This record gives sequence, C-alpha cells and structure tokens, in this order.
Amino acid sequence: MLCLARGGVTYARVSGLVMGATAGVVISSIAGLSSAEEATGQVVVYDAPVLLAPDSLFAVAKSGGGSLPTALVVGPDQIDMFRAYSRLAMQAGILKAVFLTETLAFEWVAQAALVHAYQLSHAAPGQSRPTNSRKANYA
Repeated sequence: MLCLARGGVTYARVSGLVMGATAGVVISSIAGLSSAEEATGQVVVYDAPVLLAPDSLFAVAKSGGGSLPTALVVGPDQIDMFRAYSRLAMQAGILKAVFLTETLAFEWVAQAALVHAYQLSHAAPGQSRPTNSRKANYA
C-alpha cells in the first residue's frame, strides 16, 4: 500500500487483496495519515479486489472513528460492491463516492471537502455536528 498526503488530500493506493483483518489495517493506516496531516479529504485507489460484503466493509470502517469525504477508485468488477458500501456510508452521514478514474475522484473530493468544512463551521451550538475532519478517519 502506498499512502501520501499533499494539498490537504490523502492519497492511498491499495494493491493487495483486502479481506477481513487486512481491511482494518488498510483503513487504520489511511486514517492515521489523514489525521496526522490534517487532511480534508481522501482518494483511495483499490487496484486489487476487496473480498468483503459492503456491510462487512462498512462495519470495519466504522470502527475507525470519524470520517472525511472519500473518493473510492475501483475497477469495473468492484463498482457494485463499492456503490453499496458508499450508500451505507451516506446513510450514516459520511461523504463517499465511487469512481473509475482518479481524475474524477480528485475533482469530487475537492468539492466534497468544501461541503464538509462548511457543515463543520455552520452547525448550531449544541447541535449534532458532522465528525471533525481532523480526527481519525476511515476509507
């Protein structure tokens, strides 16, 4: 796995199979870098299959803490599973979207990070706020 942060965005490229225990390691590694770099968004490219059902992947991801807008770049064979995963995240108030190209993913995450920052800054006192983007995050 390659992980780097630049310009407020964490970029991760996952090249090995992701299943069970490895999903937790991948997600926590990306979250750790995002938190340390105070990232405002994430682009995660999955070059190899993720061998988990959407709800199982979401359960692993939820255990990682907070959330940042995350663009997920996958191959055509994984798009249905990741769209289902993305829907679960959206129902929980977490901005995630699935793309086939990195270019579109970076364009989306730049816009989504602005929306997320606006939500954080405009929540009424005492009102439930979206998760602070500077805390632990998950892909």
